[in-house]
Amino acid sequence: MNNSLITFGEVMTRFNPSNNLRLSQSMPGSLDITFAGCEASVAVSYSILGGDSSFVSALPKNSLSDACISNLKSFGVHTNKIIKTDSGRLGAYYLETGSNQR
Repeated sequence: MNNSLITFGEVMTRFNPSNNLRLSQSMPGSLDITFAGCEASVAVSYSILGGDSSFVSALPKNSLSDACISNLKSFGVHTNKIIKTDSGRLGAYYLETGSNQR
Protein backbone atom coordinates (compact mmCIF):
# COMPACT_ATOMS: atom_id res chain seq x y z
CA MET A 1 0.00 0.00 0.00
CA ASN A 2 1.36 3.41 -1.01
CA ASN A 3 0.85 6.15 1.59
CA SER A 4 1.90 9.05 -0.64
CA LEU A 5 -0.26 12.13 -1.10
CA ILE A 6 0.19 14.76 -3.80
CA THR A 7 -1.70 18.03 -3.55
CA PHE A 8 -1.68 20.97 -5.91
CA GLY A 9 -3.01 24.49 -5.68
CA GLU A 10 -2.26 28.09 -4.84
CA VAL A 11 -0.39 29.06 -1.70
CA MET A 12 -1.60 32.14 0.15
CA THR A 13 0.45 34.57 2.20
CA ARG A 14 -1.41 35.46 5.39
CA PHE A 15 -0.79 38.84 7.00
CA ASN A 16 -2.14 39.28 10.50
CA PRO A 17 -1.55 41.61 13.45
CA SER A 18 -0.11 40.20 16.67
CA ASN A 19 -1.84 40.03 20.05
CA ASN A 20 -5.43 39.98 18.74
CA LEU A 21 -5.15 43.54 17.48
CA ARG A 22 -7.24 44.88 14.64
CA LEU A 23 -5.43 45.88 11.44
CA SER A 24 -6.23 49.52 12.14
CA GLN A 25 -4.65 49.22 15.59
CA SER A 26 -1.40 47.74 14.31
CA MET A 27 -0.83 50.09 11.36
CA PRO A 28 1.54 51.67 10.83
CA GLY A 29 3.58 48.90 12.34
CA SER A 30 4.27 45.28 11.62
CA LEU A 31 2.27 42.21 10.70
CA ASP A 32 3.00 38.51 11.21
CA ILE A 33 3.39 36.59 7.95
CA THR A 34 2.54 32.93 7.52
CA PHE A 35 1.59 30.74 4.57
CA ALA A 36 -1.62 28.81 4.02
CA GLY A 37 -3.92 27.37 1.42
CA CYS A 38 -6.23 24.37 1.51
CA GLU A 39 -4.04 22.02 -0.48
CA ALA A 40 -0.79 23.09 1.19
CA SER A 41 -2.42 22.72 4.61
CA VAL A 42 -3.59 19.20 3.75
CA ALA A 43 -0.06 18.27 2.65
CA VAL A 44 1.39 19.66 5.90
CA SER A 45 -1.23 17.88 8.04
CA TYR A 46 -0.65 14.57 6.27
CA SER A 47 3.10 14.91 6.72
CA ILE A 48 2.71 15.71 10.43
CA LEU A 49 0.62 12.54 10.80
CA GLY A 50 3.49 10.51 9.34
CA GLY A 51 2.48 10.34 5.69
CA ASP A 52 4.59 11.13 2.67
CA SER A 53 3.26 14.29 1.02
CA SER A 54 4.20 16.52 -1.89
CA PHE A 55 2.90 19.89 -2.98
CA VAL A 56 2.73 21.01 -6.61
CA SER A 57 2.39 24.66 -7.59
CA ALA A 58 3.91 27.51 -9.56
CA LEU A 59 5.32 30.42 -7.57
CA PRO A 60 6.96 33.68 -8.58
CA LYS A 61 10.72 34.02 -8.55
CA ASN A 62 11.22 36.00 -5.33
CA SER A 63 12.34 35.69 -1.72
CA LEU A 64 8.78 35.42 -0.38
CA SER A 65 8.34 32.25 -2.45
CA ASP A 66 11.64 30.96 -1.09
CA ALA A 67 10.32 31.50 2.45
CA CYS A 68 7.09 29.68 1.56
CA ILE A 69 8.98 26.68 0.17
CA SER A 70 11.23 26.58 3.25
CA ASN A 71 8.15 26.63 5.46
CA LEU A 72 6.59 23.66 3.64
CA LYS A 73 9.89 21.76 3.82
CA SER A 74 10.10 22.39 7.57
CA PHE A 75 6.97 20.25 7.95
CA GLY A 76 8.40 17.46 5.78
CA VAL A 77 6.44 18.28 2.62
CA HIS A 78 8.31 17.51 -0.61
CA THR A 79 8.59 20.66 -2.71
CA ASN A 80 10.63 19.45 -5.68
CA LYS A 81 7.55 19.77 -7.92
CA ILE A 82 7.11 23.48 -7.20
CA ILE A 83 8.29 25.53 -10.14
CA LYS A 84 9.36 29.15 -9.90
CA THR A 85 8.36 31.19 -12.88
CA ASP A 86 7.85 34.77 -14.00
CA SER A 87 4.13 34.10 -14.31
CA GLY A 88 3.73 32.34 -10.93
CA ARG A 89 1.67 34.00 -8.25
CA LEU A 90 1.42 34.05 -4.51
CA GLY A 91 -1.98 35.07 -3.18
CA ALA A 92 -2.40 37.25 -0.11
CA TYR A 93 -5.05 37.71 2.54
CA TYR A 94 -5.36 39.67 5.76
CA LEU A 95 -6.71 38.13 8.95
CA GLU A 96 -7.79 39.69 12.20
CA THR A 97 -7.92 37.07 14.93
CA GLY A 98 -11.04 37.35 17.02
CA SER A 99 -10.90 38.38 20.63
CA ASN A 100 -13.33 37.78 23.46
CA GLN A 101 -16.04 40.43 23.84
CA ARG A 102 -15.24 42.09 20.52
